[in-house]
Amino acid sequence: MTPVSSRYAMAAAGMMLVSGALILLISQDQTIHETCAHPERLPEITRAEHYLPRGRIQGKQQGTILAWAEGNVPAAKRRNPIDYWSIRSARPPEIYERPIRFIPGKLAPELHDLVVQETAQGPLPVHILEDYTTRPGTVIAYAMIYGNDPTDNALLTHTSRLWSSITVGATPLSLLMVRTPSDRRTAEHARERALDALEGAWVHFAAACRS
Repeated sequence: MTPVSSRYAMAAAGMMLVSGALILLISQDQTIHETCAHPERLPEITRAEHYLPRGRIQGKQQGTILAWAEGNVPAAKRRNPIDYWSIRSARPPEIYERPIRFIPGKLAPELHDLVVQETAQGPLPVHILEDYTTRPGTVIAYAMIYGNDPTDNALLTHTSRLWSSITVGATPLSLLMVRTPSDRRTAEHARERALDALEGAWVHFAAACRS
């Protein structure tokens, strides 16, 4: 076996060291750079008709979770309920590694689409998941906002702004998410409702943070 040159060994060791440092910095941002003008308004989540906010979920605001709020639009005649979540973290990987982990119960989505919803506040990338492993099934829609701007890939956005996180402070990543019961037959209607509900949450978020 040909021995590895000490020059290459040192270069490899250096790359491993840098990679390890980046991973550590990405996963453990220390200070917070608040970008939202009025974060106290966020627990309301949306101003949709019939929406019932649960407000801030204090017991779940631990560690790097800056805010956790929930609410729902109850079921009505010919209308399934919609559950809402708004969660912000100073440690973005906590959200983007598996956003649906914040939903109670076991989920095994069979479909995952990324669509762009055009809104008055600009394009909103939305992840739509469908899970029919239970009865009824579930349609989930969520969007991630880095600072005050939606992102279709929070991992890339976070890593591309690593230097800013180090020098200025960690920019919070926010998760806006909705869920509604569905089955395969009514999936298209459920997706439309979920998109509309999520857009309403985004409109409220933008009004609170960008004003």
